[in-house]
Amino acid sequence: MPEMRQSPRTNTEEIVRKFNEADAIMSAETSSGSSSSSDRKVEVVDIRYEELSSDNLRVAQGLVEKVFALEKGVAAADLEHQVHKQGSEAKREIPEGSGEAYNEQHWIARDKAGKLLGITGRYDVAGDKPEHFWLGWFALAPELRGSGLGAALFDKVISEGRSDGKTVLYIISSDHSDMAGNAKFYHRNSCPIVAVLNKSGSHVSKETDLSDEIIKELRQEYGSFIRDGVNIFVRKKDIKFSSE
Repeated sequence: MPEMRQSPRTNTEEIVRKFNEADAIMSAETSSGSSSSSDRKVEVVDIRYEELSSDNLRVAQGLVEKVFALEKGVAAADLEHQVHKQGSEAKREIPEGSGEAYNEQHWIARDKAGKLLGITGRYDVAGDKPEHFWLGWFALAPELRGSGLGAALFDKVISEGRSDGKTVLYIISSDHSDMAGNAKFYHRNSCPIVAVLNKSGSHVSKETDLSDEIIKELRQEYGSFIRDGVNIFVRKKDIKFSSE
């Protein structure tokens, strides 16, 4: 299948703008009902983070298989691959191929009693700028969705990125059914869409400095979803001056 040519800049900016407007509308609509589960809050939780390891791998896989069931085992396989690479001298070497993930880190979140709360993570992409990093597998236990704990797990990734001198976090999301409700979270946490990859092409806003090679790799990686009519979104979180 030949690579689709990118749309003209004016059309591209309009497409990206419309999807961001849809985010804002969805967020406003889901916030309007005071009884909505998405507005439910829980008591402040003392979160304990464990780095992903062979000791907690099965717990992590159980969670991602439940949350990302439509991914058909991709998340669980990714986590197992990360654990197998741990301890290798090559762990921190930058892969030669553009678009390949490396420096992967994930953390299991628990409360002080040991109850599983969620998982969060980050990774770098070969060929990307050194100040960029990407959000890894990120999910709350299903019964805790809408609790407000997602923001704490998100902040964990941002804090880890800042400690490594990162200034921009990129996030892959979509309108796929297993990501229902994510738009509201990302809108509220100032993560606008900066690229839309779909059947009509690759629509990349001037608000991102991702290379053409990275966009091409993303399009290839998510090609099966795109062919099924799913819109793949690249979101951006500027963390350089953010205090969140």
